[in-house]
Amino acid sequence: MEDLSLLMDLPSMLTDWVPQVASIAVASEGKYIFYHAGGYDLRLRPGDLVRPGSVANRVFCAKKRVEVDVDESVYGLPYHGVGYLLHAQSGTQMALTIILPPRYKVKRISYPFLIGRREDTWYPIHFQDIVWLESYEKQTWIHTVEASYTTHLPLHILEHELAQHQFLRIHRSYIVNVAWIKRIERDFHSGLLIILQLPTEQKLPVSQTYVRFVREKLGF
Repeated sequence: MEDLSLLMDLPSMLTDWVPQVASIAVASEGKYIFYHAGGYDLRLRPGDLVRPGSVANRVFCAKKRVEVDVDESVYGLPYHGVGYLLHAQSGTQMALTIILPPRYKVKRISYPFLIGRREDTWYPIHFQDIVWLESYEKQTWIHTVEASYTTHLPLHILEHELAQHQFLRIHRSYIVNVAWIKRIERDFHSGLLIILQLPTEQKLPVSQTYVRFVREKLGF
């Protein structure tokens, strides 16, 4: 199963935002297919059935993120679980569960990636790979060198979330990754154009509303 090779990398991928006390479980088609034991261990094994009332079961039923305390009647130990619905390229749905001690207070963490959608598949896109974000035809687009993806998050939310990661709002329709700026030019109306480091040298206008802000942030 090609998805399993990716799952083996999950513990190292999640190190930055999952507490060491957490265990990690992935379920698909009614059973667990991956388990990594952390400090709080339910002793699950690949092949174990997903039981009613578990976080994985609730994720499959709700089709969305679930966070809940589960009592000991389900797996013998009570736990606090945070579950996410994942989609494999094959179309298979999987439930990722972060298993924590009961009544654990999960801190809201800014993850180092955004989830983007292309066709019917969702991808984690790391901040450094995002060149710019765009609001276009009532959708928000994430542009990388390789491809473009949609996200349900509007630009005004992303502006706040990405401000600490070298992203800059330059227009009501654009946020750029400062690390991908190649140069800044004047346009025909004495405004500013930002040229990005792409093979096509994508040009994005800085609206008059943001000119002073951009100058202050970039120091020119």
